Amino acid sequence: MKANFCFYFIIFFCATLLSAQEFNQGFIVTQQYDTIDGLVKKQGDASSEKICIFKKFKNDNEVNYNPEQILSYGYKKGRVYISNQLGIELNRLEPSFIRVIVDGDVPLYYFQGQYAYRAPSKRLYLLLKADNFYQANISAVLVNNCYDLTGKIKSLELSDKSLADFFLSYHRCLNKTAQAYMSKKEVNTLDLSLGSGFGSFSVESANSSMEEFNHHAPSTSGLNLKIRFNKGSRKRISFTTSLSFLYYKGYQIDYSNETRAFETIFDYSSIRASLGAKYLIAYLSDNIKLNFHLGAGAGFSTFKNQERIIDEINGNNIFIRSETFEINNLEPIASASIILDYNIGLNSLFVEFNDSMAFGTLKDALSNTSRYKLNNVAIYLGMKLPLGR
Repeated sequence: MKANFCFYFIIFFCATLLSAQEFNQGFIVTQQYDTIDGLVKKQGDASSEKICIFKKFKNDNEVNYNPEQILSYGYKKGRVYISNQLGIELNRLEPSFIRVIVDGDVPLYYFQGQYAYRAPSKRLYLLLKADNFYQANISAVLVNNCYDLTGKIKSLELSDKSLADFFLSYHRCLNKTAQAYMSKKEVNTLDLSLGSGFGSFSVESANSSMEEFNHHAPSTSGLNLKIRFNKGSRKRISFTTSLSFLYYKGYQIDYSNETRAFETIFDYSSIRASLGAKYLIAYLSDNIKLNFHLGAGAGFSTFKNQERIIDEINGNNIFIRSETFEINNLEPIASASIILDYNIGLNSLFVEFNDSMAFGTLKDALSNTSRYKLNNVAIYLGMKLPLGR
C-alpha cells in the first residue's frame, strides 16, 4: 500500500512538473517594430531576461528569441520586457531583456534583482536598498518637480506595487501619461508535499502503580503528507492554511535489567489543520528563496502505546504485565519550518525542514489520566502550484 502511494505521488509530481510548461497570451515586437500576437511561455525572472519562447498558435513549434533578435515581448495581462539594445545603459556584457514596470516620461525598470529609473535628464539611476538611499535618490531627482509626493517618500518600498504607484503618481502630478505593467493581483499558491520524519513521544503518568513502566515511547519514523494554501505568496509575509496527514510507528525492547525486559510498541496517526504565517527571509539567488514559517492549530489523533514487562523465569520469557493506551484524541499543535523555494518557471519546487509539537491527555483502561507530548522532525519535498491566474 505504501509503495503504491509513493508511486502515484511520483507520477503526480512529474505530471505537475510538466504542467509548468505553460504559455499565456502575449506578443513580440520585431526589429521592424511590427507587433505579432501569440503565446509566450511563462518563465522565472532569470530565464525571462535571457530568452523569449514564443509561438503564434497553440499547436505551432516553439521559437526562441534572444534580445538581439526582437525589440520587446510581453504578456497581454502582465509583464513586459524590452531589449537593452534600446539604450538601457546598464553596462552589461551580454544582451538582455529588461522588465518594464512603468512606461512613461520617467520609466521604471527591473533587472537582475535591482530597480532603476530614467530621470528627465535621461540619466539612469539605480535604486539601492542600503541606508534607504533609494528614497533620498528619488526625492532629490523627482520630488523637486512635484512637491505633492513628499509624503509618499517616507512609506516608499522597493517593491513593484509601491514603486509603480509612486511613479504613476509622479506622471499624474505633471499631467503626463504612463502605463504600469504588472500582474493584476497577488498570486495565491497551493503547496503539495510528501515527507518523512522522526518522532519522540513521551507520557507522564499520575498512576503510581505504573512506575515500573518506561513511559517514553520509542523513537518513531513515518510518513507525512501536507497540503498548504498560501495567501498572497508574492508578499514578504503571507498567511497560510494547512492540512496534514501523519503516520508514525515505533518499537523498542529494553534489556538493561538482567532479569526483566521492557517492550514498547507504538502506533500514531493524525489529521492536522493549522493556520500560519510565512516570512520571506532572503533571496539566496535569482531563483532560490529562503522562508520561515510558523503555524498553530489542532489535530485529531489515534494512537496506541502498548508497554509490556517480560521476566525471565527458568530460562523462559514470561509476560508479567501489559498496559495499553489506545485513544482518539483532539490535540493542540505548534510547528516551525525553514522552507527553500526553487523557481522552475511558472511553478516552484521546495524543500521544507519542519519541527512540530503536539500535546494532549489520555486515559488507560482503569481511567488513569496521563499527559503526553509528541515532537516530530520531518523533511518534505513538494511542488508549489499557482492558483487563480
